[in-house]
Amino acid sequence: MLLFPLLGWAQVSDDFSDGDFTNNPTWSGTDDKYLVNTNLQLQLNAEEAGTAYLSLPITEFQEMEWRFWIRENFAPSGNNYSDVFLSADNADLTAVTQGYFLRFGEGGSSDAIELFRKDADGNHSICRGTEGAIAASFAVFVKVNCDREGNWTLQTCHDNSGNYVTEAQGVDDTFSHNGYFGFVNTFTASNAKKIFFDDVYVGPKIVDNEPPTLISTNVVDDKNIQLVFSEILDETTALNVGNYTLDNGGGHPASATWGENQAIVNLLFANEFANGVNYTLTIQNLADLAGNVMETAQTSFSLHNASENDIVINEIMADPSPVVGLPEWEFVELFNTTDLAIDLKDWTLTIGSTTKVFDNCTIAPNGYLIVCHVNAVDEFSAFGPVCGLLTSSTAITNGGTSLRLADKNGSLISEVTFDIS
Repeated sequence: MLLFPLLGWAQVSDDFSDGDFTNNPTWSGTDDKYLVNTNLQLQLNAEEAGTAYLSLPITEFQEMEWRFWIRENFAPSGNNYSDVFLSADNADLTAVTQGYFLRFGEGGSSDAIELFRKDADGNHSICRGTEGAIAASFAVFVKVNCDREGNWTLQTCHDNSGNYVTEAQGVDDTFSHNGYFGFVNTFTASNAKKIFFDDVYVGPKIVDNEPPTLISTNVVDDKNIQLVFSEILDETTALNVGNYTLDNGGGHPASATWGENQAIVNLLFANEFANGVNYTLTIQNLADLAGNVMETAQTSFSLHNASENDIVINEIMADPSPVVGLPEWEFVELFNTTDLAIDLKDWTLTIGSTTKVFDNCTIAPNGYLIVCHVNAVDEFSAFGPVCGLLTSSTAITNGGTSLRLADKNGSLISEVTFDIS
């Protein structure tokens, strides 16, 4: 009973959502050179060139994990870079004599994330990530693990998918992993406000007990579909064609290959999908890297060559003020007039002279879809399926404008023009 509050205290977690970095947990250092911005991120806020740092105390666990997000809104160099100390022997991170740190930035154009051990002799590389991965302005989620034998693993996620890819591994057990964690930023005057941090975690290794789930099914063409999963999959199970079965005579795919990463699987079938037929794909035995096996799942899709008015622009909210029972945002409502689910990926919606492209979005048979501002999705979700597509550049003029919906081949599906009358 006494141990649990101790572990809770020793573990560090901070997403800066309270707008404060000086309390719970308490970061200390050159406090006057940082702030929590309106996006609730820790941001460098210096007035001139120099070095700044923040740190906090941490406790060692047998198997450690560090996670954080970092953004450098410039091309790193020998004069503009960040060191993230995973463990250090001094709260003043500019005076560390023993510790481990990651460096983000270097001279030249081969910038890679690199893990170092720092001691009296200088900096010693333990492992180095992908060459050139951070040569330009970047934002990346970073995860580092180290076990009791000193086996280090560096993983990154360059999007918001939560799928981490292993970039480097190395071995070093010279020092313990307690002391202090924190950031050291070296910068010129022009970059004194362009470094950001968020989503910090330092503590015991986070154990994955959750099986993967299927997020979306995308029809690429008449023989190929793409499956997007919630996390990186085990290669043996994910690329085994026997784990996928298509009804209506489709059988097992001819091949299963990785997509952009190992959370995406591309399936190629020998026979073409028939136009307008609803197919059901059964997926079984897929596992993640931790060995968690997903439950058997089924997903439906159809190949549909859209015709005019298969989907119609059903409703337009051009002037949401004053509010009358709806969120104070413009929106367009689409209606699927067919009995088939229609994948809108790569379709376009043009409002006036501005065109927006749909990403992964499907409209159900005889279903509706609310297309709204990217920041209004949560507010509209209570009213039905929502797609965040609109931005400030796609404002629906109160006095009138034209709206045009086209499929991925550019063919006109629905069009409306209105004016104030």
